[in-house]
Amino acid sequence: MGVQQTEFMIALEQRRRRLQAERYGACGRAGSGSIPAESQGPVSDVSQLRGSLYWIDNSLMAISNKKSMHHPAAVIDVGKARGIGISKGTDASHIRPKYLCRYVIVQRDKTNRLSKATAFETQLIRLPHALLEPRYRFGKLADLDWQRIRDAIACRGSNHAPLRIC
Repeated sequence: MGVQQTEFMIALEQRRRRLQAERYGACGRAGSGSIPAESQGPVSDVSQLRGSLYWIDNSLMAISNKKSMHHPAAVIDVGKARGIGISKGTDASHIRPKYLCRYVIVQRDKTNRLSKATAFETQLIRLPHALLEPRYRFGKLADLDWQRIRDAIACRGSNHAPLRIC
């Protein structure tokens, strides 16, 4: 396992423990933490997740950014056993032209509620369902945008194939 994968797994475990502590508190009962009762727990209907946009903690996506704590992520793949496959988003204006083939640019609109043009990676990151809480959902991709990202990931081949310079 590489250093980045190890750091990602450590961050994921820390996030899981923090969420569990917030959800169950010191006494071990649901509702005793700081999360409002109506938003506790993971999303119940995973079929509705595909195309949803969430704010995901940078530590879960191995991002070291001191300016922000969260980045947008689009739910591309939903599997019961494999968890959720997300595509990490970043400001499209920060992408160098030679790396544009690694991203799909999505323009902001009323449905997705992105604040600016966002570049979504063509590599999936797998997360457990439990990390997607309703309070962090902020929009939904248009079907065409979701299909563009999904197709770009499929064209790239394996989720773990090395990135190439186009």
